[in-house]
Amino acid sequence: MHAGAYKFVEWAVNRLPVRNSVCELGSRTVIWDNHAFAHNGLVRPLFKGAERYIGVDIREGANVDVIGNAADWRPDPPELFDTVVCCETLEHTNEGEEICKTAYDILAPGGIFLVTAAGPGRNTHSCVDGGPVLYPGEYYNNVYPEMLTPWLEIFEFFMIDILTTPTDIYALAVKRR
Repeated sequence: MHAGAYKFVEWAVNRLPVRNSVCELGSRTVIWDNHAFAHNGLVRPLFKGAERYIGVDIREGANVDVIGNAADWRPDPPELFDTVVCCETLEHTNEGEEICKTAYDILAPGGIFLVTAAGPGRNTHSCVDGGPVLYPGEYYNNVYPEMLTPWLEIFEFFMIDILTTPTDIYALAVKRR
């Protein structure tokens, strides 16, 4: 995860009450460029007070507790979280709307959904190894506000930021009921 995305999550976490239960959708740590940069999966340490933190990803790897497709995964047995995080994942799937629905479904009332994704102008990058070349069949599409807005309309409140870091898109959404 690059610095801008990390700082957004850090900013949000520092302004929220301590989060007790966190689910990260798309949690696998991707390492590339001779292991010089680690992407995704690095926000877990920001949630120091969490009693429960679970990382869900479609592939096994570092920082993955449960292998599952975030578009249709639900905890078994059912449980609700006070926070769901989805960092640098939505650009790598054509199921972004479904992932946002998962977040809504597994959030407790008053829960917070934090999103970071590649926004307008970000260079293409692989979710397999983080490099600039996509693997055969790999999906990639930068996320634009006009895409993310309808995905978040199920939440009672949401804000989208594309100005802080111009090639990123950040969002914070609240499930009030």
